[in-house]
Amino acid sequence: MIRINQVNTFKTILNVISRRRKYQLIILSLLTFLSSFLEVFSIGAIFPFVSVFLDPLIILNNEYVKPILVYLEISKPVEIYFPVTFGFFILTTISYSLKSLLVYLRSKLSRIINFEVSTLIYWKIINESYQFHTNQNSGDSLAGINFSFTIAGSFLIPILKAINSTLILFFAFIGILILNPLIGVSILGFLFVFYFTIGIMTNKILKSISFTQNENYSKIFKLVKESLGAIKMIILNKSQSFYLKNYNRIIRDYLMTISKAEYISQLPKLFFEYIIIILIIVLTFTFKEKENITVIFPLFITFVLAFQKLLPEANILYDSITRLKTKKAIIERVISYLKINQKSPFKQEDKIPPINFKNKIQLKNLNFNYEKDNKLILSDINLSINKGQCLGIVGKTGSGKSTLIDIISGLISPTSGQILVDNVILEPKNIEGWKQKISLVSQNIFLFDSTIEENIAFNPMEKNINYEKLHEVCKIVQLNDFIENQQKGFQSIVGENGVRISGGQIQRIGIARALYNSSEILILDEATSALDEQTESIVMKNIIEYSNNLTLIIIAHRLTTLKYCNKIVKVESKGLIEFDGYKSLIKKIKT
Repeated sequence: MIRINQVNTFKTILNVISRRRKYQLIILSLLTFLSSFLEVFSIGAIFPFVSVFLDPLIILNNEYVKPILVYLEISKPVEIYFPVTFGFFILTTISYSLKSLLVYLRSKLSRIINFEVSTLIYWKIINESYQFHTNQNSGDSLAGINFSFTIAGSFLIPILKAINSTLILFFAFIGILILNPLIGVSILGFLFVFYFTIGIMTNKILKSISFTQNENYSKIFKLVKESLGAIKMIILNKSQSFYLKNYNRIIRDYLMTISKAEYISQLPKLFFEYIIIILIIVLTFTFKEKENITVIFPLFITFVLAFQKLLPEANILYDSITRLKTKKAIIERVISYLKINQKSPFKQEDKIPPINFKNKIQLKNLNFNYEKDNKLILSDINLSINKGQCLGIVGKTGSGKSTLIDIISGLISPTSGQILVDNVILEPKNIEGWKQKISLVSQNIFLFDSTIEENIAFNPMEKNINYEKLHEVCKIVQLNDFIENQQKGFQSIVGENGVRISGGQIQRIGIARALYNSSEILILDEATSALDEQTESIVMKNIIEYSNNLTLIIIAHRLTTLKYCNKIVKVESKGLIEFDGYKSLIKKIKT
């Protein structure tokens, strides 16, 4: 039975797929109805087909069939065999051809819907706010995207199969009622009671399986991601056995739920087949007298073949309902990701309004705390940053330095207070335009498993690489010697997250990428911490000289990093302390 929450889920999926897919679903439903009717009709035709060969006079003397026989010039029993056989062959061929077409279209539509839903979820996730990602385990996001590949197979296709099987059973029941009402009611009653009882008995088990599958699937992603991320520590500590033990436990529980669900879905079919065989034995023994055989045999053949066809359909219906129950938690997770925002790659995005930055950035009475923590991370922040200024930010670990630049860059919103750019308040309608003016380089820089060239010249807005600019930014960050010493130069592969190069080289590639993008504001958050003092000094001097119009914001623990800053602020619990450059800061420290 399709419940209310499944209807709501179906509506949600219909709302996110394209109009063309909706039309295709309607066409598929109509074909399903036609296929179900033809399949049952071909089963029902078995009875007259067999009867003709046992007693042709049944057809020859039938008042309804006589006009057709006259038109075909058929008057003898022997003349009726071929047209009846050919007619039955055509009917069966059409029925199975339509059924094959239905399987193909169902599979194709499933693939396309999976593509659309998966694409939509990926787009929604990568368009979510930075705060969403800081509160979300990346393993959960990966699991959600992976689940989206199976949304059609886990939900839409089982529903379509359930509808198809229900229609076949319904039409078959009507046909059997016409042939023999008592047997028809008995068969339907037995099927209903049998599967309804099985459904009640397994309902709690299937709910438990659904929950366990969902939880363990996420745990698998998290464990694999964490263990690969900590591979150095694992190798050095020889803790492979610990991670293997956890992996075995999680994967064993996950695979156990799959096997349980498979067993529960197949058990009714096996049991039912056993009952049918026993019934055939009993009927054969009961009607063993020869005088009954010509009457019973066609009916007997019809019911045996009907059972052979209807039993799989009954089991498909049960299996579809079982799948919907076991995948319930997984489907709910996919639906939750579809609802996180209204973003869609299939809709034209509103044009991002530009925001001008010609004079200064102002932070007024700014406060910030995380939702789950009432303690203020930043309190009463007031700051002015002029265009072209080099601002240094210092403070104790955990004082809120990185949080401050996340707010300035628009990644997170302040709890209270305002950010103004040339006296224009930053708010949701213009924040995207502000973000486009900023390049942020953090201490932990992400590199693609690609070439040095592609990692530096990563700019979705440009189709072709500007090699003149590429060489220029590499010279600024002192990467030229390193690249020239590589066998493939700019085409050298850095490995996943820069695993093949040093930390200092990774940081310089990250800074070169930011400079290549030519943003108006460059933020360096401990972005030179892996460089030696001499290289860092040269790189910082080059950056300052590269563009007098570049607004530079630097966070650093090493104070010498800030010697080119003309303004430095120290982040404290009660606000900011301002210094007029590096010398003023050093003087204050010494006193």
